[in-house]
Amino acid sequence: MSNYYYVVASLPMLNYDKPAAITVEYFLDFCSGQLKPLDYVLLKGADFFIPSQASIQAKVYQQYHAWEVALRNELVRLRAFKKEQDAVPYLRAGPEIISLKILARRAFEESSPLQAEVLLHRARWDYLEELEAGHFFDIQKIVIYYLKLQLLKRKAHFQDEPGKESYTAVHQQVFEELKAGVEAYDK
Repeated sequence: MSNYYYVVASLPMLNYDKPAAITVEYFLDFCSGQLKPLDYVLLKGADFFIPSQASIQAKVYQQYHAWEVALRNELVRLRAFKKEQDAVPYLRAGPEIISLKILARRAFEESSPLQAEVLLHRARWDYLEELEAGHFFDIQKIVIYYLKLQLLKRKAHFQDEPGKESYTAVHQQVFEELKAGVEAYDK
């Protein structure tokens, strides 16, 4: 297994509560010139949002993906129960992780979708931190870094004020159309 002392030492530290100091694109470009070709393929296959279909995957990515599938399955079960539907057609093959039942329930009970997403992202970050234990300068460490960087990129899109403004604008438009429809019906 290769050690990438220079690569890891060159990367800025990531903190969940702060924006990333580099972009995903810069990171991939940097790694393309530093990693062995097979390791770069492993890295590129670790997409945070779209599970890799590649037959070769980094071990930590396989672990993270199994965890993510288990989490999503728990959320599917809760949604199906609420809608009084069968969850089975929507479940993916994967492990059951008891602690994720509690996490999914907490997210499901949040007052807003944004708060639920924030809770789930924090749990994802914490799990990646667990996976990082024992990996210091290997490809697994770099894959975890990449997953964290993708998570921070997504997190940066969660902004309370623009979301509220957008919701208010849509709500106002729907209200006005409804009002116009009622007035037209009353004539």
